[in-house]
Amino acid sequence: MAESTRLTGDSMGPAVSRTSPPASANGRFIAPWGKSEKVSKGRRGPLPQRVTKLRRRGRGSGGDWWAPLVEGDVFAASQAGHRLLKLTIPFVGFALYTWVAITFQFGLAQPAVLIGLVGLLTVAPLRLPRFVTFLTVWIVWSATGLLTTQHPDVVGTEIEVLVKVGLIVFLGVNALRSRAQIRAFMILVCLGYGMYPARGTIINFARGYTLEGRALWNYVYENPNDLAAISVIALAIAGALYITERKGIVRLGAIATIMVLPVMVALTQSRGGFLGLLVFSLIALWGRVRLRLPRFRTTLAAAAVVVVAAYVVPEEAWSRLGQLSSVVGQVRGLGDSDVTSNLDALQDKGSAAQRFQVWGVALQIAGDHVVTGIGQGAYAAVHGEYDRAGGPGFGAKDAHSTYLSVLAETGIVGLFLFMGMLATVLLESERARKRMVRAMPRHAHQLRILQAGLVGFLAAGIFGSYSRVSFLYLLMILIWVCTFQGKKDLEAMHARKVASAVRRPAARPDGPRPVSVTT
Repeated sequence: MAESTRLTGDSMGPAVSRTSPPASANGRFIAPWGKSEKVSKGRRGPLPQRVTKLRRRGRGSGGDWWAPLVEGDVFAASQAGHRLLKLTIPFVGFALYTWVAITFQFGLAQPAVLIGLVGLLTVAPLRLPRFVTFLTVWIVWSATGLLTTQHPDVVGTEIEVLVKVGLIVFLGVNALRSRAQIRAFMILVCLGYGMYPARGTIINFARGYTLEGRALWNYVYENPNDLAAISVIALAIAGALYITERKGIVRLGAIATIMVLPVMVALTQSRGGFLGLLVFSLIALWGRVRLRLPRFRTTLAAAAVVVVAAYVVPEEAWSRLGQLSSVVGQVRGLGDSDVTSNLDALQDKGSAAQRFQVWGVALQIAGDHVVTGIGQGAYAAVHGEYDRAGGPGFGAKDAHSTYLSVLAETGIVGLFLFMGMLATVLLESERARKRMVRAMPRHAHQLRILQAGLVGFLAAGIFGSYSRVSFLYLLMILIWVCTFQGKKDLEAMHARKVASAVRRPAARPDGPRPVSVTT
């Protein structure tokens, strides 16, 4: 029965058993990166690879040997990353920028980007993804706001920031060109975020340094809402790294990050962060169930996180997070005055009521500047002007919503370009992920987790303005390069399959050979 089970169909040659995969003459399985692994007799075939396709290689006149093509070559490149990693100039520059952007150490962000961009002169061909095209057009459209805005100084500064973001994105999609470089980048993000923002936030909270009981750190992390939303991205990258790491210190570090960050999000008491965490968890776990990957350890880890959070997070935080559903219930079906009065009754010092009123002002500003908007970065100043003219009396404030902020600052055209950029990344990656599910299940689920992180961050963006946060663009870069590499691996698998079929000798006809008779 086992001998009749085929792994890849007739085009791959003789039937191969899952329980007895081919081995070399000395009884050891030849791994594609040069090491030999003993054959495991489990039902899943030799470990650490799952054999789904086989590639036949010739070894001169000494015979043939077999090696897996699975995750075969793909997983090998991931696991042996320290051997295969090429420290190119663009990669080093982009990695240094990423470290500085996360940790705020060294202050070498601009020199790092400049070094990386100069290094692109040695790279060919250069990549220009669709989402980078959307980003470029969005930046150009935002620059036209200089012609109509009442705050040219502020808008000019923000346009300069966006141009730098565009250059960083262009550098990133061209710097990460192999599985080993992608793996090293994810390790760098997890290491930097764990050593600085996560560690600093926990130490601050333990020492009582909080914002009215809400955990925070320094720099861009001094706002608990921003800290929580960014932590969702870091959690997604840690989860993606965990999926493809079978053992070792990198896997343990990813597990530690996955255990700590949800608790940290709860300590920030951010409704937006909690909503993003919930959306991320649902999408990531649903994908794992659909792929039928091992679920016991996932369930155990999730239960451990819940237990730790229940023990560490104070009761005030759970009370504040529980008011997320109250806000929705109060808004649904009520008039404006009823909404405001009901929101004032909540126990978080009116922050929900203030946010609702700020959203009303944002919609009013967007309605008065439908096409071009008020200019990139000018929302706070214009909000103050509307407030002095009869607003709720909050002064210059942020829109507290990514989408309302983009709509008010760049108009309906700018919002379309911004959403098109996000949709392009998600749709392209989803199409590639569906193709990868059968041949590369772990890398397909890795891509699903990164997608879940982006969707979770966008859900948190309902309650915060994150259109110019660098972490959003770092995550989009990572999703796109994983998508591109997945397509490349699938094409390589197909090419090797075709080459193997071409090299295979024709089968001999059944029966005795014809005998020639000479007279």
